[in-house]
Amino acid sequence: MNNKTFCPWGEDIWEEKIKKQNERGVIHGGRFSKSKDITDKITKETLKYLDKNVFKRIKQNSKIMDAGVGPLARFSIEFVKRGYSVVGVDISPTILNYAREHIKKQDIEGIKLIQEDLTKLNKLNEKFDFIFCFGTFGHIPKILALETLKNFYLRLKKRGLCFVHIWLEKDVLLKDKLKSMIYKLAHQLGMKMNKSFYVNCSFYSDEELKELFHHSGFKLIHKGKGGFFLLKK
Repeated sequence: MNNKTFCPWGEDIWEEKIKKQNERGVIHGGRFSKSKDITDKITKETLKYLDKNVFKRIKQNSKIMDAGVGPLARFSIEFVKRGYSVVGVDISPTILNYAREHIKKQDIEGIKLIQEDLTKLNKLNEKFDFIFCFGTFGHIPKILALETLKNFYLRLKKRGLCFVHIWLEKDVLLKDKLKSMIYKLAHQLGMKMNKSFYVNCSFYSDEELKELFHHSGFKLIHKGKGGFFLLKK
């Protein structure tokens, strides 16, 4: 299959990535495909933020949507351990198969997995107390960002919370831009060897986010470091 014909954010690209890179390669990119440490560090930092700012606001047994559950289902597993029920959503059926295996290894119950596009969410009729979206929103094209946030809003209960991890333009320093150029060149070489993939990456300005939150109906209640945004319906 020719990678150049792939949509850089849809099901096809993630199906190919999970088949050619391992779980951490899908989460962090091919450069970190063998790094367990970086996965654990990011997971702990994110859970620390949620423990401080989110979990004290929602009751035990609350229902959570893990939007972009990923092949490790690492956040869904932690949510269940904290006493919540979880629906994990991902666009790739193969990624969901990996997630099932990791959930099974942990002997965890209370996680339902659904294949679904976050820009549509047509298969979900239930309402949630909390929607969690880490490492996924930036892979959605900007033209579909507002529609995605509106979907989240509609699937929250009254006064429900939504955590979205968003990549910020101001966090992209000159050295990062140079690294990005080198990374893109490496991607081009990898694509020729059928080992690398271009995936959409969207970065946002403060003004863009202000407009997105306003027009989707959300109220921003907390902004954390690293592009962490906590929204309320």
